[in-house]
Amino acid sequence: MKPHIQRLFVLTFVLFIGNKLVLRPWLLETSDSAVLQGLVYSVPNFCEAVMGVIILTNLALYARRSIKALSTISNAMIYNAATLIALIYVITQEYGGHSLGGNNTYDPIDVLASILGLVFINRVIAETGFENRNA
Repeated sequence: MKPHIQRLFVLTFVLFIGNKLVLRPWLLETSDSAVLQGLVYSVPNFCEAVMGVIILTNLALYARRSIKALSTISNAMIYNAATLIALIYVITQEYGGHSLGGNNTYDPIDVLASILGLVFINRVIAETGFENRNA
C-alpha cells in the first residue's frame, strides 16, 4: 500500500475516534446548531466509507496476487468493485437491509456522507494508485 493511502487510513481513523470521543460530545454540549450536530453525527459515515474501501481494495489486491484465476483483473476493476461493494453495504444498512454495523436509523445526510466518502476515496485511489509496485 502506498504511504499516502496508509496515512489517509490512519488520519481517517483518528478523525473517526476524535469525532466520537471529543468533537461530538463537546459540540453537543456547547452548540445548538442543528447543522453542526448533523455534521458530527455524519462524520463516521464518511470515515467508514473511506476506511472500508481501503480495506476492501487491499483484500482484493491480495486475493489477486494469491489466486491465479484472478490475475487478469485490472487495478481499475478492483478499485471500482471495492467501492461498489462498500456502496451496496452502506445503502442496504441505511435502508434497513441488515444491521451488521450496529443499530442504524435512516438519515439522508448519513447516506450523503457515505457516498461522498466513497467517491472521495475511489478518486484518490484511481488517480494516485494503491500499491507501490505494479501488481
